[in-house]
Amino acid sequence: MAKTKIPFNPKNEFLKHLATDTLIPATKKSIKRMLGFVEERKILLIGFIEWRGEWWFSGIFSDVGYSEKLIQKEKESTESKLIFPEKTAVKQKELLDKQEMAFLEMNKKHIPFLSSRDNLQEFFQIFNDYYIRVLKRNMPAEKVELFEKEATKKPTLSIERLKEDNQDNPVTVFFNPKAGVELYFGFTRSIPDEDNPFYQGENQTDELLLLIHSQQVSPAFANYVFTNYGLEKTGMNGENNVFFMENLDFLMRFHKRDRYFTNPAVTVLNDQ
Repeated sequence: MAKTKIPFNPKNEFLKHLATDTLIPATKKSIKRMLGFVEERKILLIGFIEWRGEWWFSGIFSDVGYSEKLIQKEKESTESKLIFPEKTAVKQKELLDKQEMAFLEMNKKHIPFLSSRDNLQEFFQIFNDYYIRVLKRNMPAEKVELFEKEATKKPTLSIERLKEDNQDNPVTVFFNPKAGVELYFGFTRSIPDEDNPFYQGENQTDELLLLIHSQQVSPAFANYVFTNYGLEKTGMNGENNVFFMENLDFLMRFHKRDRYFTNPAVTVLNDQ
């Protein structure tokens, strides 16, 4: 926490949470006015609880002086940011919107296809470089050099460890506007996209139904496939198609109840 420059308030003492810049209106009923405390030049380790609409001092209170290194450490701390998840959620949404814009500029759609896992690292590196260029467009010149230095230390996107048996399978990369980049190995040959060289034609009904039943598939990806290509293109022809599409959302809520409401899969490391 840092004391912030706010006009005198008879009821509260205002402090700023370093990781999220959230202002804490600490009630003076639990904390005395900090005499001799220089605004924005000292940092406190202090605990608060919110009770009946007021923030009350609770636990430790320690003046640790002023440190740019500590401020930077707190701003990059995922644990510290999660103290105020609603603040982090706003930044996550802003970050996802910027990534989506760059992804669509580069790929023209939400869903490119790769021949194997071996191509993923190159794809992510190309996209990472493109995304950095997009961010720099409206960035003040004095921030560009520092941004480039930080960007090389902390890649914007990285690939999680993948199973070896997926190495030679074609990969579908999907940008989920609510979660970020997703990778799918088992459905690429069933997606009738004009830019999908791995599509193997119709009669892929069983595999496509897994889009609905599988907990590993996000609702956003399943919805994208069925709404953008239609059941006829996917080879799912039958008298129940109209019923299926009319109840698509219900089916996903039922089969994907544990992940229907998507959580962002990005961490805001530095929102400056």
